[in-house]
Amino acid sequence: SYQETGRWASEDFFQIFDVDFIEGQKTNSLTEPTTVYISKSTKERLFGSKSALTESIEVDGWGQFQVGGVFQDVPNETTIDFDFILPYQRWREVFDWIEQWENSGNKGIAKLVAGTDINAFNKKIESYIDQKLPNRENNVSIFVEPLKDRYLYNNYENGVIAGGRITYVKLLTIVACFILLIAIINFINLATARSTKRAKEVGIKKVVGSSRAQLQFQFMIESILLALISAVLAGLLISIVIQPLNLLVGKNMTFSLLEFGQASWLLAIGLGVGILAGLYPSFVLSGFKALSVLKGSFKTSNWSNGIRKGLVVFQFTISTALIISTLIIRDQMDYVKNKNLGYEKEHLLIIPLEGALRDPSTQERLKTEILSNTNFTHASFSAGTPLNFYAATDAGFSWEGKVSDFDNKFNLINTDADFFDTYGMEIIKGRGFDTNLSTDTLNVIINEQAANVMNVEDPILLPVTLWGSTGRVVGIVKDFHFSSLHEKIGPVVMPYRPEYPLSLTVRITGQNMAQSLQYLEGVVSELNPNYPFDYSFVDEAYEQLYKSESIVGVLINYFSAIAIFISLLGLFGLSSFAAEQRIKEIGVRKVLGANIMNLIVLMSKGFLLLVGIGFVLAAPLGYSFMNSWLESFEYRTQIEVSVFILAAGISLLITIITVSYHALKAGYANPVKSLRYE
Repeated sequence: SYQETGRWASEDFFQIFDVDFIEGQKTNSLTEPTTVYISKSTKERLFGSKSALTESIEVDGWGQFQVGGVFQDVPNETTIDFDFILPYQRWREVFDWIEQWENSGNKGIAKLVAGTDINAFNKKIESYIDQKLPNRENNVSIFVEPLKDRYLYNNYENGVIAGGRITYVKLLTIVACFILLIAIINFINLATARSTKRAKEVGIKKVVGSSRAQLQFQFMIESILLALISAVLAGLLISIVIQPLNLLVGKNMTFSLLEFGQASWLLAIGLGVGILAGLYPSFVLSGFKALSVLKGSFKTSNWSNGIRKGLVVFQFTISTALIISTLIIRDQMDYVKNKNLGYEKEHLLIIPLEGALRDPSTQERLKTEILSNTNFTHASFSAGTPLNFYAATDAGFSWEGKVSDFDNKFNLINTDADFFDTYGMEIIKGRGFDTNLSTDTLNVIINEQAANVMNVEDPILLPVTLWGSTGRVVGIVKDFHFSSLHEKIGPVVMPYRPEYPLSLTVRITGQNMAQSLQYLEGVVSELNPNYPFDYSFVDEAYEQLYKSESIVGVLINYFSAIAIFISLLGLFGLSSFAAEQRIKEIGVRKVLGANIMNLIVLMSKGFLLLVGIGFVLAAPLGYSFMNSWLESFEYRTQIEVSVFILAAGISLLITIITVSYHALKAGYANPVKSLRYE
């Protein structure tokens, strides 16, 4: 058993896309309505090594097609994926709605002449629909967009790009740059903090004739070499983590230090980091005065110390902002998972109806056998589900009193009498469908939002027309969320049309899940032996709606951990240096009676002040940024004060733990050792 992904396409398809044929000809392809074009892997699966051009294939529900050509497999990265292509002409002959300009079910692809101004082109075609529907009030216009932008720039509002996946690409790029900047700050801080260790080296080199420019060059080269070595190590680390990362994000990214382009980018980044990190220390270290250094009167300037403290504040501003972002993303994902959707998504399983399962008598037998097992409580045939509508229409649904400029679109789900019980939906007014009433095949049930936009006093028993069939509204179902929480609940119309199902939804008790699935597979496989047993759980499909947000949430967790770790490395180094500089002071304080807690407070208070300032700066930044992100959700959690309290607590706690290590180490040291030469 196997399934292939196919598409209908008109005759210019293979002229527009760069697909290489290994059997047959591109020219005049897709002109014959009984011809199919298949991929190389499909051909090998069906026919092995022999030629496929003389063979025929039966496509479920469409009959026999003769193979007209075999093309190379399309890459996994392609926006439009397919294993076989059928001629659009055949589809067009069967479905007359294709000829209706009110319908937006088709996608068009155009290859423009090189150099075409897309904005000017769009200006020419924006009123095209109005020309085709001159007597209809509508707010629809058409425009083209580059196919290369389709994946990343996939959100539009009123014909204007309003973000999409590119938002997360930019977000993660900015976070990565900030993490790199934190590492650069660490290098600058530690290099300048330990400048006294290299002061004598600089003084001696200046005495023996080294110029400031030579010293700057030396320190810059040291920084660049360290960064380039780090870049190579980073490349090796990327090679190790790339596959786990692919599993996390569901992509097929590759990386190799042997690939010139990727290695060049990595080394260029390393070179840039080395220059940025080494620039300030090279000027500071090379600026020491030889006489002061060799006299032993050298001290770091207040200006240099101020710069260092400012950089520490910047580090913890970024780290704390990432902590705040992580906590808010987690809260929103919890909100999404626990939101009452208006239906019970747990223990719902959807089986697509293919092959023999499209036969009404087989469907009846399937439903009977499933419900004979006590592990299943409900079953419903439908075309569409709350997560995937059957269709949508505006002009196709009308009622008495509908205004001419009405511009709301109604989503459609074809249901049967068991649909609402299976999904656990609540009918708040009127009734559900009755199998004993033949007139119900003309009637519809609407949701609350549909009742609102129809703007009638009482929609129950109101005459309505759906695509030419006139019936009545017999019930109103409580609003339920469809698609994702990014979108506001819209109007939904659910006609009683059990004769046109696309899937079967089954409610499982939740007990003996493995046994239930095994039973279900046995029943479906017996009735439909030529197809693989395919199913999906509604709650898992719902989670897939937020796959991007979930992945970004996980990545932000990792990035936050990395940023905090790098910041703490810098803090660890600075606190080590501070403890070393104050070792005699600590010895004197111990002799005079200071305890360990006094020393921890002494060592920590300066750093805690810097971290506190970082939090004060991070809080409004984190709030503003995450509030902007939450605005993409129509239904969202509230940003609570507890988020900021927790973020502050985390920042302060890890700072105290980091600094306390050196305070304890210095505190437990014998003061005699630090004071013996005084």
